[in-house]
This record gives sequence, structure tokens and C-alpha cells, in this order.
Amino acid sequence: MKTYEIKTNYFVVHDKPKDDSGVLLSLFRDSHLLFKIRIEKLGNLDQITTEEESEIMRVMLEGLIAAKKKLK
Repeated sequence: MKTYEIKTNYFVVHDKPKDDSGVLLSLFRDSHLLFKIRIEKLGNLDQITTEEESEIMRVMLEGLIAAKKKLK
């Protein structure tokens, strides 16, 4: 399973676990919910000012590129 670390207290689980129950699925959902909240916050900014914001944007763009490749 691929993960991205953004500081020590926050990470995003990239791939949905094959098992639809248990801790891994909860971790997947929770990490994506937190990521969505942070992306919504960044969407309201005019410019990226911190290293953490820059890292979140990088991860988001990598995720969008990976999703686009899967659609092709």
C-alpha cells in the first residue's frame, strides 16, 4: 500500500485496501477525509505560503496525475 507522509502526525493512504472491512479501510477513509478538509482550506488561499501547504499541493497533484493515467 502506498502512503504519503505530510509531517509526522498526518499522512494519506493512497490505495484503497482490498479488504472492505477493518482498520485499514477506516484509516483509508479517515486519511482521505482529513486530506479533503485540508485541500478545501488550500482552495480558499490566494497563495501557498508554508512548506506544509506546498507538500499537500504536491501530493494532491500527484494523486490527480495518477488518477488521470488510470483513466487512459
